Formats: sequence, structure tokens, C-alpha cells
Amino acid sequence: SLAQLASVIEFSMRIAIREKKDVVDDNVFEEAFESFNYGEEKKWDISELEKTAYHEAGHAFLCWHSGETPSYLTIVARGNFGGYMLHGDTEYRGTYTKAKLLDLIRTSLGGRASELVFFGEKDGLTTGASADLIRATDIARSIVCSYGMDSDVGLAVIGENELASGEMSREVRTAVNNILSEELNVAKNLLTDNKVAIEKIVEELLHKNHLTSTEIDRIFSAYSTKN
Repeated sequence: SLAQLASVIEFSMRIAIREKKDVVDDNVFEEAFESFNYGEEKKWDISELEKTAYHEAGHAFLCWHSGETPSYLTIVARGNFGGYMLHGDTEYRGTYTKAKLLDLIRTSLGGRASELVFFGEKDGLTTGASADLIRATDIARSIVCSYGMDSDVGLAVIGENELASGEMSREVRTAVNNILSEELNVAKNLLTDNKVAIEKIVEELLHKNHLTSTEIDRIFSAYSTKN
């Protein structure tokens, strides 16, 4: 709203004064916008920033690989998250194909997959993927229960009452886990085959803290095998 925009502008002027800048430039406006929406920046040590960069790079690559370039990528920690990726495809979709839903699952699992590929099972299993797993699980459950897209479970829509039964609940959980496991493996393989592209994005993120869609597409187009 105009009132919120006015608040961001006022906040940007306070930031400029605090940092003893003569002008409110694009960087100050961006900091004001991010702080207004998500909270003040948190300062993390370099090892945490590096792991966050690999996590977010995994999301970004799998999103880009599916045909959608992210509009924004950052490793600046704010609120309850360490960084985030904004999807580039913001237009409303009336319907989704199963292939597109699997793309979304794979993108959601990209952070966990990247951490596993670059840090191994011991150090790559972190709590940072919690929200990602919730989103991926919700999509997979809809594939199984609401959209009739799982050949093993069948076409019938499965309601909450049916999920309360032990047998059906176990069947759905198995089907959902199968989808998640398969897409995680696909994600890990893609990231393994494109380590150079991920390393380049991580390098840029650690240098700049954030990247635009143009920068993301330029790096992935130059260094990805896109297989």
C-alpha cells in the first residue's frame, strides 16, 4: 500500500543517516524494504553463511533447471530464516501438470539436496530444510490424495476421514515418501552433475549477499550442463 511504501521510504532515510550516507541509493532502499518486510539483518559467521549459500543455490538451480529463473536470491538472515529464493513465475496458474508439481517438489528439496551433495550425510542433514520439507510434503500429499496422480493409490480422492484409518494413512504416507525420496535423488544427481554452476553461484552470493534474476540466469547459462 502507499502507507507501507511511505514507511519504507522513511525507514530508508533513517538507514542512510545511521550509515552516514549523503544519498538514499538503491542499496539503502533494498535494505529498508527487506528490513520492513522480514526484520533486521542477522549477523552469522562465515561457515553458517557458506552453508546457507549452498542451500539457497540448490533451490535456485533446480528452479532454473525446471524452466523458471528465480527473481531474487539472498543469504541475508532475517526473522526466522537464513536466506530465501523468490520464484520468478508469479502469474496465477489455473491448473498444474504432474510434471510441474514434481518440479516444485524438487525445487523445495534443493536446499537439502545441495547440503547433502556438498557437505555429506554427517554435516548435510540440518534443520534448515524444515519449512522446505513441509512444502514438499504438502504438494506430494495433494498429488496422492487430491489430484489422482499416483498410479499405486489410484484416482479416488482421499479425504481426512479416510486418512484417519491406519491402513489408508500408511498407504498414503508410503506413496508420499516414495515421491519425496525419488525427487530428492533426482535433485542430488542434477546438483552433482552441475557442481561448477553451484560453486559459481555460491561464490557470487558470498561476495554480494544477493543476486537478481539476470545474474542468476547468466551464471547458470554459462556453467550448467542442464542435462
